[in-house]
Parts: sequence; structure tokens; C-alpha cells
Amino acid sequence: MARCLGATTICLVGTLFAMSSSNAAADGLDGWSIVRTVDTDRLDPALKGVHVPTLEKHFTFADGVLRGRIGLGKEFFEAKRVDTLAGVGTIWATRQDWPKDLADFEATWDFQWVMPDKKFADCPFMLVGFRLNTEGEGYSVGLHGYTAPLLIQRIAKEKTRPVGRGRFAQYVQSGWLHCRLRAAGPIIKAKVWKANTPEPERWTSEAYDDWTGSADGRYRQGAVAFGFSGVKVFDTASHEYRNIKLRALTAEEVKAEASFSAKDGPNYLGDIGGTEKLADKLRDEYQKSLQALDAKTVEGFKRDRNLVVEAGAEGLVLRSTDGAPAFLWLPEAKRHTFAMLQAKAAAGARPLLALREAGAEPAEFIYLDPVWREGLPAMLWRDSKHTGDVVRGSWKPDAWYQLLTQRGHLQLWRVLEVDGPEIAAFRYTGGATHGKAEAFGIGVAGRGEVTIKGFGAK
Repeated sequence: MARCLGATTICLVGTLFAMSSSNAAADGLDGWSIVRTVDTDRLDPALKGVHVPTLEKHFTFADGVLRGRIGLGKEFFEAKRVDTLAGVGTIWATRQDWPKDLADFEATWDFQWVMPDKKFADCPFMLVGFRLNTEGEGYSVGLHGYTAPLLIQRIAKEKTRPVGRGRFAQYVQSGWLHCRLRAAGPIIKAKVWKANTPEPERWTSEAYDDWTGSADGRYRQGAVAFGFSGVKVFDTASHEYRNIKLRALTAEEVKAEASFSAKDGPNYLGDIGGTEKLADKLRDEYQKSLQALDAKTVEGFKRDRNLVVEAGAEGLVLRSTDGAPAFLWLPEAKRHTFAMLQAKAAAGARPLLALREAGAEPAEFIYLDPVWREGLPAMLWRDSKHTGDVVRGSWKPDAWYQLLTQRGHLQLWRVLEVDGPEIAAFRYTGGATHGKAEAFGIGVAGRGEVTIKGFGAK
């Protein structure tokens, strides 16, 4: 038995909520409301608190399409001297009769980005929030940037962090796209494909972000919202949504959900945003600048409690007393443009490379793990329950590898076999900003030894 709520024909059939375009009387913003957010993505510091979004200013609903637009005008942005790719931050709207406590669910919608007088495939900035609490903390999935990454992000009051990244390589402006989002406990998946084409079996992006042990309901359940990130250069762009449907997952569906399945998981291999290869000449140059590490060299360096450090025949030997990540933290220094760690691991162990801002210990750091799971290297935030990026790769024990990070337009992280191929590469934006001090960590995880031959940073 169906029961329809409100003028916009939001219908409840069992656990399915759908936004329909079948009734012209549904036009208008009755039943919609603006959503509070603490998402700082693209928010210019000069505009913090200056502009308070309102539903009527930024949204319309007509013919079954929710349209969002910044629409603040050239004078507003120029008066505040806002950078081209910055602005007022996230702006969201939601239906008041949608559930406010969705936990395990699937959502589908169509999205279109329209930019008058522009003919380039750039920066669509689709942004959909989910599991949002009353403070605006939760998650978002967005289609961003000129390489069209499909990003899954975790929103907290102090910071928005990426927890999953895929890439929709077929994105071109304009035209409708189909989107699907599934959240089952710590497993979050999203996919996007062109309208009037078959739905792909594989997900475009996936995250594993386990907050089930948190003291309250943050990141486990909440509301859903649709909108955009307000950026100066796209003041006149229109972000359009239609055919929004929300469905709660059954207990059986949640239990059957698999994380990074080889069958339908994202196929990241060779398609991670066009990461550049290191030129052989530069690679040789950086290898020459690596500092040999031994027990005497690292005397006085900060170290985690579960780390054991010993001298070995080939270099510094690290072991974790409990198998959990354990780091030796190098002295703090100004922001580097390049760092390289050369290491090998015995079976059952893997080397780690970490980065954190000075004074942010112990909770705030990111690290690269080339064997997060079998065949899956990962960028992680703080511990193995919170992914930042995952790719597919291969790893051989007792072989020398280079773990490195290089900053340019974006921050690139790589794993390369010494005198061999690149096995994993990531685009990730974590780490200290210009002018701030930071510390690199060299570490070990698993039950076994990691030997460190050298480390270098410029």
C-alpha cells in the first residue's frame, strides 16, 4: 500500500522513498529545507560567516528537477578577493519528509552540471551528503575536478577528509549521469555512468571507514542532502538532480556486502587519475641523496611504544610488538616537495611511510601501506579502519621497494620496486601546507621485520 506525502509526491512504499516528476503541482520549495554543514571544502576564510545560505537564494524545484546555483554575483566575490577555485563552501537541501536516520541504505539519482557559455569538461562539483547529523557531520560523495574523481569524504567539524577515491574517466560536459550510492556499515560504495547506457557492474569508488565503535551515532546514520560546493568561478553553474530514490537495505543485504570485491569492486589498476611516472634520471638522482639509517643515526628520534628498533646487516630493522602500525618519527622540518624511503619486508610484514603536521600527534596523520590487504595497497588515515585511497597492486616479500611522496599541483604517493615497475600510485591531498612544519614517519606493520636502507627528503 502506497502513501504519498506532500505536494512534491514523495512516496513511501515499504522502505522506498522517491522524488517523482509526475505531478506539475509539485513545483516549488514547499517541503524542502536548507541543511546545516560544517564541510570546509572550498570555503574561503574571508567568507566564513559572511554569507548564510538560504533555500530560496540557491535552489529551485520544478518539473521534478532540484536545481542548485551559487548566484552571488561578481561583485560579491571580488569585494572579498576570493580565489577563483574557492568560495562559500558546501550548500545542501533536503526533503523534510525524508528519513533523518538512514544507516544502511542505497540511493540512486540523476545528475547534470550546466555551465553557460563554457565548453570544457571541468569541475562539476556534484555533492551529496549522507549519514549527516544535526551539526552537519557525516559523509559526502562528490564528482570533482578536471580529472573527474568520484570522492567519498568524511566530514568532521575540524576537517573534511577523503576516505575513498575512484575516477569516472568518461565524464564530459554536459548531459545527464546516473549515480548509485550504497552504505552498509563501514563499507561505502558509489558509481556513476552516462544516461542511456548500461549500468556498469563495477563500482567507481569505494571506502572502508569503520566508526561503529564511536560513542555516538556519528558516521553510522543520519540524513541525506543534495547540493554543491560554492566556488567563485562557477557562480552561474547549475547543479541539477532528478529521480532521487532512497531505499533502506535489509539485514541480509548488509551481511552479504563485501569490501573491495574482486568481482565488482573498483578497477583502479591503470586508472587512478593519470599519475605521472618518475623520470629515470630524477629517480636516480633522488636515490643518491638517500641517507643510510642505522641505530646511531636515529638515536633520540621519537618512536611509538609498540616499535622495536635494531641494527641489522643491511640497515635499520623495525618490528611491531603487536602487529599494529608502529612508527619512528623523523625530526620536524619545513614542508618538503619530495621524500623517499627505501625498504624491504620479510613475509608477514610491510613497510610504512607516514606524514603528519608538527604538533598534531598522535591522532592526525596519514600513511601509505603497500599491503593493506592482499593485492590492495592503500593510503590510510590514522589506522587501518579508515581508508583514504585504495588501488590494486602486487607485492613480493624480501624485495627492495621505494615508498615516496612528491608534491606538485597535487600530492602524489607511489610504491616502486627498485630497478623495477611502479606497483601503486595515489593522488592524495593530505599533509602540511606551505609554511608549516611536518614530520615523516618510517614504520612497520604485521608480524615480521622491515629493513630500512635509507631515507631522503627535499
